[in-house]
Amino acid sequence: MSLPTTRRSPAFRATLIAFVFALFVGAVRADEPIDVPEPYRSLPARLQARAAEFPLVPVTTGDEPAKIVTVALNEHPEVFPNAQAFDAIRFRTPDTPGLDLVWAFIAPKAWLHWYILPVEGSMQGFRNWLDADRAYAGFGLDAGDALILQTLSAENLKPGADYLIWFSRKNHVPGEAVTLRLALHFAPGKDDPRDWDHEAVEQALQLTAADAHAQADFLKSRGAELLLDSRFFTKDYAAERIRDCLDTGRRTRTAGGFYVTMQTMIPPCGSEPLLSEIVKVHGEPDFVLPGVQRVLFQSEPDDETRGADLHYYDHFALEVNASEKTPRVLRVHSQAFDASSVRPQTDAPTWADVPLPGIDLRIFYVDRREVARVASWGQSTARLISGELPAGVYTRAYDSGEPMETLTHDGKSAWDYVSFYRSGPAYRRATLRDHAWQGPLTDYHENGRAKAEIPFEKGRRHGVLKLWDENGTLLREQTFEHGEPR
Repeated sequence: MSLPTTRRSPAFRATLIAFVFALFVGAVRADEPIDVPEPYRSLPARLQARAAEFPLVPVTTGDEPAKIVTVALNEHPEVFPNAQAFDAIRFRTPDTPGLDLVWAFIAPKAWLHWYILPVEGSMQGFRNWLDADRAYAGFGLDAGDALILQTLSAENLKPGADYLIWFSRKNHVPGEAVTLRLALHFAPGKDDPRDWDHEAVEQALQLTAADAHAQADFLKSRGAELLLDSRFFTKDYAAERIRDCLDTGRRTRTAGGFYVTMQTMIPPCGSEPLLSEIVKVHGEPDFVLPGVQRVLFQSEPDDETRGADLHYYDHFALEVNASEKTPRVLRVHSQAFDASSVRPQTDAPTWADVPLPGIDLRIFYVDRREVARVASWGQSTARLISGELPAGVYTRAYDSGEPMETLTHDGKSAWDYVSFYRSGPAYRRATLRDHAWQGPLTDYHENGRAKAEIPFEKGRRHGVLKLWDENGTLLREQTFEHGEPR
């Protein structure tokens, strides 16, 4: 029986933000007087005037398999004074009404601003897209490329009409070789656009999954690479575990960026390679979760879990018998979550949260070495479960290097916490005692005024919660007693 749990996806719609602005611009008529900045003010008219120059891409319909074609961009781009360049492809919709556009494409990362435009007139175009969750035959990915799946309802398209899909990059590089791979297909429309999920798009385009080696490249997974090492695992077992990883990610991802994790039976690997030999070839795991720690997060601890340690390599975990002196891998677990995120990225004291559903665990590092683990951080049940925590300041930074969070430890389980906006001001301040929230947790607007104040007692909300707007006006109050609203 499957047991569901939920967790927020850390990658929830965090990419391709510039596409949002294109949603607005693409719907503006070329002759409509509106305060739209260049280059977007004149872009529709300039592209429409050149429509015949853009390559005509074939489309397929109905039961026809989608045709993957390759088009060169940046050969005759429309370049603006700010060095932003636009290029486009052209296609014609079928004469049959009621068909949704279903398409897939790969463009270099630098050109991943795109939108649709009719050759004549204006329209409401794309509103969302799907990031492909696996590699497909015929759509080989190069470093930095992204495979996008997208649909557009028939109600936004006219039968037998010509359309452009434009792509853009900032800081134009004249003569840069740019290759676009795409497949355009028209399928019977769906009443609810949300029904166009990954599987529906795959079926309409008749896409087939690439082989296990291509999937390992797609995942950028050290775990998949070691699975494909024939010295340790069979080809069929490796392909099965990689496929299960991809399918698990798809089955468990839901609307709104949440995951529902499904527990399934894990088959034994059969080859039972020595863990030490794998480590010699592929390096140390991202982290190890002993069975004795796994059971701490189970409502009904069991001896089977207690006796099995998991050695995580990003999306895969090697299960070994905890009592063996020279452990062998008994089976390989796969998951949608990437456990490599726990690896420290700095020599300075820092921490990471384990990104596994149901495992509420924070790991602390000094000089890139693990020093301690705290379970249920911030909650009333928080406790140190391994190691020791030296006094000092622990930090985490944004990818771009700006300070993101600091935790200052007094050496006796008391902490001061501060997080920061990218622009520098504090976003949140709080204190903890015995690793649980204690006292006021205060969030701030970027202008420095308080945004929210949440009182805590031993990890539970206790007292009057208050919310303010950016001008300091009180918006709401709510009283809590020991975690429960009153």
